[in-house]
Amino acid sequence: MDNVTSMFSVRQVPWHKKGVILNNPPTSKEAIKEAGLDWEVESHEIYLKGCDGYGGTFSSPEYYRIPKRRALIKTSNGTPLSIVSDKYKPLQNSEAFDWFDPIIRSGKATYETAGELQNGKKIWILAKLDDDMEIVKGDAIRRYLLLANGHDGVTSILIQPTGIRVVCQNTLNASLGTGMVQSICHQGDMRRKMEKIKRVLGMASDAFNERKEIYKKMANFSVNNNIIGEYVTTLIPPANKEATDRIKRNVQCSQERIWELHENGFGSDINGVRGTMWGIYNAAVEYSDYDMPRKVRDLPNYQLFGMGAQFKKRAFQKAVELMK
Repeated sequence: MDNVTSMFSVRQVPWHKKGVILNNPPTSKEAIKEAGLDWEVESHEIYLKGCDGYGGTFSSPEYYRIPKRRALIKTSNGTPLSIVSDKYKPLQNSEAFDWFDPIIRSGKATYETAGELQNGKKIWILAKLDDDMEIVKGDAIRRYLLLANGHDGVTSILIQPTGIRVVCQNTLNASLGTGMVQSICHQGDMRRKMEKIKRVLGMASDAFNERKEIYKKMANFSVNNNIIGEYVTTLIPPANKEATDRIKRNVQCSQERIWELHENGFGSDINGVRGTMWGIYNAAVEYSDYDMPRKVRDLPNYQLFGMGAQFKKRAFQKAVELMK
């Protein structure tokens, strides 16, 4: 089951065959409409019928207001999104696009994709920044800026720079480990906090350059079968003795798949990739983006918020550790 309920993408859809495909990057006004995000969230009091609120029976015809709780409602169709505390402040979709506006108008970025998951419980906006970075000749990484937000009462506002390898469009999450992932709770002065992050993101270019140097070191670091074996078994540990034969086979197949992707995966034939830490790291990322999600029912949620990003973080950390 696909939990994308609306989205747009420029030139291609990154995760699946859904959404509006635009030939050119949209303006902010066009982007929010094409993404299906031109609606607001309203906060409503919650009432329970037939209860006096003091532990009595449900025989009373009166309505009792539930204290310290409110319901978030999607205005376009009246869909209930979540129940939150009375201190919770929603970030409207228009406010998220407003945050991007100065960056887009400056010419330093263009909208790439945006949309909603689970009928609006979560939304995302991805903008492409200028200046790709090339790791080895013919193997470039594009730089992006992601804003994800939840109207589900659980997900914070998440802002992070990230990288996508052009040769296969797999997400490298170039911000992980750099301290550039910023999270804001739905309380207090969120706009002030978001503007502060925008100033902090002035350091994002430095973070990308630092990560570029690490990637280049990976590309110059040769790996043998022992190193590859240690890397793979760290990411996918062997099944214990008590595991069923089916689980043992699945684990072995997953390990063998990363080995196979190192030899024959996307971009492995580019000169200077196969046989390096850069090659085996990208094999792990490709496995995370294309093989692991085969049984994932909510792929964008997996990529943006879940196990996919966590697996790639471990893949990067282990690669750096082995180079030491």
